[in-house]
Amino acid sequence: MSGRDHDFVRQLGAEPVSYGDGLADRIREPAPDGVDAALDFVGGDAVDVSREVLKQRDRVVSIADQDALAKGAHLLWVRPDPADLTGLAELADAGRLAVHVERVLPLAEAAEAWRISREGRAHGKLVLSVG
Repeated sequence: MSGRDHDFVRQLGAEPVSYGDGLADRIREPAPDGVDAALDFVGGDAVDVSREVLKQRDRVVSIADQDALAKGAHLLWVRPDPADLTGLAELADAGRLAVHVERVLPLAEAAEAWRISREGRAHGKLVLSVG
C-alpha cells in the first residue's frame, strides 16, 4: 500500500506495509515469525509473496488474482449476492462489522464522487444521497 494510507491502516489496528520490490522482507520486519493471514487486493505477485511469509501457506485470499487457486490461495469473487449481503447486514447489526464512510455527497455530485474514487483518495466508502 502507498505510504499515504499508513496512518489510516494503523487506526484500524493493523500494521501497514508498502508494496513493491522487497515486500516479503518488509513484512518480516514487524512479523519475523510470519503472519496469520493475507488479503490480496492488488494482484501481480502478491499471492506468491504472501505465501512466503504466512505461517500456514494457504491462508491467503485474493480478489485480484484470477490464478489464485492454482497458486494455492483462495479466490474470492466479490459480487452483490443476496445471501452475502444479508450476512454482512447481520454482522453490521451485531456490531461486528463497521463500514468507514469517507464522504456523503448529493446525487447531483456523482461525477465528483467518481473522480475521487478514480484518484484513489478515499479511505472508505463514498455515499451518494438521494432526496
